[in-house]
Amino acid sequence: MGRKIDRTGEERVNNFGSKMMIKEYRNRRDIDIYFPEYNWTSKHAQYNQFKNGKIKCPYEPRYFCKGYLGEGKYKCRENG
Repeated sequence: MGRKIDRTGEERVNNFGSKMMIKEYRNRRDIDIYFPEYNWTSKHAQYNQFKNGKIKCPYEPRYFCKGYLGEGKYKCRENG
């Protein structure tokens, strides 16, 4: 068996330009990612998604560079 790699504290920028860092690294399939700009943590993500910048924060302005979806049972469309 190989030795365990501790990637806690590693930082990257996602595809939307937000800074993200690994808050807790349990294994490559279970990490918690912290977005310091929005004070939000994504739980149980995968390291390859983090490495490729595919982790999204629900508070990032994605819609016309101003709107965001947030958390909860919200929809971005209604009736198609």
